[in-house]
This record gives sequence, structure tokens and C-alpha cells, in this order.
Amino acid sequence: MDSQASERTEVTPVGMGSGRRHDFDRLRVIAIYMLFPIHAAIVFSPLPFYHIRNGTTTRKVLIFLAFVEPWIMPLFFVLAGWGFYHSLRRRGSRGYLKRRVQGLLIPLLVGCALLGPPIKYLELRGGFEANVMSECADSEFQQGFGPCIPREPPRTPAFDESFLAFWPTFFTDFYRFTWSHLWFVGYLFTFSVLGLPLMRWIIDRRGGPDPVGTGWVYAPMVPLLFIELILRPHWPGFPNLHNDWANIAYFSTCLLAGFLLAKHPVLERTLQREYRRGLVLFLGGVVTRILLGVAEYLGLAVAPPMVWSVALVTASWGGIVALLGFARQHLNQTTPLLDYLRASAYPVYFLHEAAVVCIGYAVVKLPLAGPLKFLLLLASSFTVTLTVYHWVVRPALGAMLRTSDRDGLTAHPGCAGTRGPDPRSRRPALDREGDRV
Repeated sequence: MDSQASERTEVTPVGMGSGRRHDFDRLRVIAIYMLFPIHAAIVFSPLPFYHIRNGTTTRKVLIFLAFVEPWIMPLFFVLAGWGFYHSLRRRGSRGYLKRRVQGLLIPLLVGCALLGPPIKYLELRGGFEANVMSECADSEFQQGFGPCIPREPPRTPAFDESFLAFWPTFFTDFYRFTWSHLWFVGYLFTFSVLGLPLMRWIIDRRGGPDPVGTGWVYAPMVPLLFIELILRPHWPGFPNLHNDWANIAYFSTCLLAGFLLAKHPVLERTLQREYRRGLVLFLGGVVTRILLGVAEYLGLAVAPPMVWSVALVTASWGGIVALLGFARQHLNQTTPLLDYLRASAYPVYFLHEAAVVCIGYAVVKLPLAGPLKFLLLLASSFTVTLTVYHWVVRPALGAMLRTSDRDGLTAHPGCAGTRGPDPRSRRPALDREGDRV
């Protein structure tokens, strides 16, 4: 009984006594809305695995991506793992799985059916193929990461089918199917089901001291580094689930880290103390990767994969520590705007990519300078996505969508819809953690 009471007092940090985690809400909102500039920027980069591309690309975009790419998807999985813990503890295995189907599998299937066809069609019409991973052949990859980014974007044969002719083949031809950005939802559902026995065992396990040392905060870097060194050379990174063991191992490790963070809230106090050091590690890893990339591109030196891996993992987990620790200390207030953005986050995640691709397909053909095209694409895709959400999705789905399971994409799992906790409830904050997960 005493241990349970102690655990409850640890879950709700100072300034967060309402039963929901406004710091996590803000991180989710920031990360999801950052996807607009990220995906708009990729349109103008030489990366070979996006749906559309401007006629002229620049590697300068890669500098911006170097500051966001290491942490953004790992953060989603860490926050999702945190939510999984409270959902499973609150609902039990059956209720937990039911919420995974309702909140992940069904939206995934609907999203692929509605958003996948236009995205893939415009990709092929533009002469590109998002699945071009032959650019990262193992023999080249072993020499360094530079060969993975071609100097000239790869092209596919001319594609002149009408959309009506293409549409049925999207569902019947595997090579014409794409789940685009929804791969995250598919991976999350897979992890949530296959990882259930392990997560159940962790929850049921009693006894043992809490991991209170600073080193525990950085412990995930060890398996992440081994994954990058051992698996990444053979599976460079396209998220197709069936042949993507590096990403499967990497992101499941991040999810497990978030799950353990929820089980041992004492680690959050350590994160709060360590966020400045995490920021130093993040900046060091990012700057190292940028310098290595410049050196390879100019032909000055080719760093071995191990150096790239260390820099990536340092930037990735350093960024996670910095964000979680800083948010816990400084971003624990709520506002009406945050309530709105929190409710919008999951629909926006689904909608934004279709807006970027469909609008970008037209924008890249305009006789404008690259920076102007980028700003136009960013502003228009953001406006269209929020308009569709506010005037179509929000009223059509109402409370069902805004309060359904987000699994790391929207509200803190302890929230009851978009409202605060019921002051009449006598349940402790911990018991409400899984109410909406």
C-alpha cells in the first residue's frame, strides 16, 4: 500500500496537479505542427524517398532537417510508450487492445483508403518513386552515408494514367500502394499488440529499487547505438514494416523507454535536471553530422558508419532528454489555444501530408524562386489542413474523434476529452491516466 501511494505522488509533478500532462500536450502539438515545415522542406531536398520534388533541389535544406530529424519520430514513440503504460494499467489487456483497434487500426485503414491514392498518384505523375531505396545499396552504404543521397534525384518511367484508371490498382498492386506518413500509426499498432506480453509483465512485476541514477536517463543510447551499427547498414530506413528491422528495433526501443519512464516517474525528475546536458549532446551530435556531410559532399573525407551512428544517437537521445526535461520544468501550463491544438493534432497528422503533396505538386511547377515556393507551400498546406480540420473533420466527427485514442499524438492520456478533470471525482490522478488511451 505504501509503495502504491508513493507511486501516485510521483506521477503528478509540481504544477501538474490537474491530472493531465500539459508539458506532453505541448510537445505533441509542437512535434506534429513541425511536420509542415519538415515535409515542405523535403520537397526541395535531394532526398530520394519523398512523393514530390522541386525541379531544383538544394542540400542546404538538409541542414534544417539535421536539427529536427533525429528527435521528432523517436519523441512520438517515447510519448506513445508513456501513454501505453497508463492505458494498459487502467483498462487491462482486453480494454487496452480494444482501444488500439479503435484509435489506431481503424483510422489507419480509413486513412490509407482515402489519402493514399491521391498521394501515390501525384507521386507517379511527378516522375518519382518514394520507394527508391536502391540508392542505398549495401556496398555503398558501408562506405558512408553520403551515397544514400544522390546528386541527381532518381526518376521513374513516364506515367500518364488517369486517376480513375489508377485508383483500383492502388488496392490490388502492392507496388502502387503507399501508407505514406501513416506508417507511424501502423508501426504503433503493431508494437502495441506484439509488445503486449512484455508490457504486461513489466506492469505486473513488483519489487526492486527505482532507477534513480543519472545514467539511467541515458541508458537507451546503448541499444540504439548497437541498432545503428548492426542493423542500419542492412536496412537503411524505408518504413515498410516487413523488411525494416533497423527502424522496428530503433522505434520499439524508444517506445519501451517511454513505457519505463511512466513506470518509474522518478526518472522524470532526473530528466528535468539533465535537460541542459541533453541539449549540449543534441547540438554536438547535430553539428557533427552536418560537418561530416559537408566533408563527404566536398570529397574531403568519408567518415566510417560508426562515427555517423554515434552522432545520430547522440543527437537523437540528447534531443529527447532536452525536450522532456525542459517541457516538464517550463511548459506545464495550459491555454485555450493549447486545448484546441491538442484536439486537432491527430486529425492534422493524418491530413497534413495529403495537403503538402497535392498543393506541392502544383507549386513546384510555378516560375518562382525556391524560397518563395517553399513559403507558399508551407502557408497554403497549413491553411488548407486547418480549414479542413476545423470546418469538416471537427464538426463531422465531433467528440468521438477529439476524445478518442491518440497514442502519443494528442492529449495526455489522463485527459477527459478536451476538458479538465472532474473536480467531483475522488479518484487519484494516477487512476485517471489511462482513461482516454
